[in-house]
Amino acid sequence: MKMKTEKIDTLTPERHKGIMERSMEDISVVFEDVRGIVNDIKENGDAVTLSHYKKHKDDIEPSDLEATREEIAAAYDLLDPHVVDCLKLAAQNIVKFHTAQKEREMWSIEVAEAFWREG
Repeated sequence: MKMKTEKIDTLTPERHKGIMERSMEDISVVFEDVRGIVNDIKENGDAVTLSHYKKHKDDIEPSDLEATREEIAAAYDLLDPHVVDCLKLAAQNIVKFHTAQKEREMWSIEVAEAFWREG
């Protein structure tokens, strides 16, 4: 699947409005459900996560939830350094996005100027 690049300054007013409004949907109805899950995990740890995933994979164990230092190092060695940089930037944007999202009924945020690298 190839993503189509869209530059914000070339969007039609309708397209721009549609993109901006999709981030403004009222999602407050899910806060209580999510808060309950998060609190359950905080109180009971990985056991909650495991009980959920056991519905999909019977033989999952706590050790399956954490990568070892060796596994992480090996994964970095397999990747092009540019990909690692892009993944780090994506992680920063995800944190920024969801930090802004917390406990707000309506919100929007631009995490970074849009860019795409073709190829």
